Amino acid sequence: MDKELKEILRQEMMKQLEEKDTQLDDMTQEVREKERLLEEKNQLMGQREKLLEEKENQLEEKDQQLTDRDIQLEALRKNLQDKNSQVENFRVLLQEKDLQLEDRNHRLEERDKLLEERDKLLEERDKQLEERDKQLEGKESELKERRQEVEEKENLLEEREKQLKERDKQVEDVNNENAELAQQICDVKTEVERLRREISAQRT
Repeated sequence: MDKELKEILRQEMMKQLEEKDTQLDDMTQEVREKERLLEEKNQLMGQREKLLEEKENQLEEKDQQLTDRDIQLEALRKNLQDKNSQVENFRVLLQEKDLQLEDRNHRLEERDKLLEERDKLLEERDKQLEERDKQLEGKESELKERRQEVEEKENLLEEREKQLKERDKQVEDVNNENAELAQQICDVKTEVERLRREISAQRT
């Protein structure tokens, strides 16, 4: 009877171990799927992924140790407890990874919004720059026209200055001639006055 009980207990424990192994396999597949999603969506956050990979390697080593210990009937209960704790750890890890996925998705959405806003700002700045370029082109054309006008005015001023210089010279010549004529008139008047005096003196 003791052997049968032991055999029944052993079979029951082996069955529970197989069930736990199945749960562990399922949980491991789910963890790998979550890891694949994390790698696809968050290639930029490789450091945390490395840490998770290290933890998974540690868990795989523990699984190997548990598999070796499952052969020994004396450690069945301890192995069951360890695997239960591992399953709970897997669940906690899955929950944490789900939270991480949600957080990263939220961050990605925020970054997408920021990028869209930056793109809009860049488009507005490009439009403003285009308008400024057009204004500058208009101002440059205006400056060219003004320069041409200024050059034309300067040419006219130079011509006028030349004409004024010629006129000043002519006026100076006329003034010199007038001065000579005035001196001649003065001399004539003096001569006439002298002649009058002589004539009056002769008469007397």
